[in-house]
Amino acid sequence: MQALNILSLDLHQSIKCYKYDLSQSFMGVLQSFNMVLIRSLEASAREMAEMETKFKFEIKDMKSQKAILDKREAEINQKQNMIKSLLKGKDFEIQQLKVTEQQQTQQIEHLNKML
Repeated sequence: MQALNILSLDLHQSIKCYKYDLSQSFMGVLQSFNMVLIRSLEASAREMAEMETKFKFEIKDMKSQKAILDKREAEINQKQNMIKSLLKGKDFEIQQLKVTEQQQTQQIEHLNKML
C-alpha cells in the first residue's frame, strides 16, 4: 500500500511538473503572440502615420493649386469684364456711326434734290 501511495505521489508530482511545464509553454506562446500582435500594430501605426503625412502634403499641394486656379479665374474675370466694357463702348460707337451715316445720307439726298 505504501508503494501505491509512493507511486500516487510520484504520479501527482509528475502531473504537477507537467502542468507547470505546460503552463510555462503556454505563457511563452502567449508572449510570442503578443509580441507579434504588438509589432503588427506598430507597423500599422507607422503606415497610418506615413499615409497621414502623404495626405497632408497632397492636401497642401491641392490648396496651392486651387489658389493658383482662383488667381487665374480672377484674372480671367477681370479681362472678361474689361472686354465687355470695350464691347459696350464699340457698340455705342457703332450706333453713333449709324446715326451719323443716316444723317449724312439724308443730307446727300437733300443736296441731290437741290441740284
